[in-house]
Amino acid sequence: MCSSDLIDATFTATGGSFDYKTIAGYTGVGVSGKTTGEIDIGESIVGVFTGAVYVPYISLAFLFDGPEFGEVQEKASISVVLKSGETVAYTLTALFQADYEWTGASKIVENMSLPTRTKAGVWEIEDPFDGMEVTQITFTALRGECGRGVCDNQSDFAFESLGIQQLAEIPEPGTMALLLSGVAMLGAVARRRMASTGR
Repeated sequence: MCSSDLIDATFTATGGSFDYKTIAGYTGVGVSGKTTGEIDIGESIVGVFTGAVYVPYISLAFLFDGPEFGEVQEKASISVVLKSGETVAYTLTALFQADYEWTGASKIVENMSLPTRTKAGVWEIEDPFDGMEVTQITFTALRGECGRGVCDNQSDFAFESLGIQQLAEIPEPGTMALLLSGVAMLGAVARRRMASTGR
């Protein structure tokens, strides 16, 4: 196991040390074990945040739909621990001709680079956890659907980028109205004092 400190988080690799790979201008982070620079079955990258964070997007790389590299409908697993303490898991599967299957609530999954031999198979998921804040995230690979193809190395992918945002506590509407009325009352009292003292 090895770790690396990032803003608001500590990431740990299991199954090897952190390793990097660049394809078609996209660089992803993986594990040095089975497939250099990618997260393979039995390997993982885990991020633990110092507080609950909102994740506006996640980008995964080198997730192919086959028959590229003998990898057919590769499947990435993303599991998170929510602020409530509940653990939920979602999967992103690369399908034929840049189609996909995402099991989370997000309706926006964009293909940034085609899953072909000359491109990088990069996918960006916007608001992957439907606005819920998380305290931990885990990336690992699941076995894809081989079908009639030859599956030499199922599945592997890399973690390309991740947005992290800490949300400020926002008062409820009733609390905000009470706070504003209190500020207004203090202003009125101050004006009366100034008027009575002639200042």
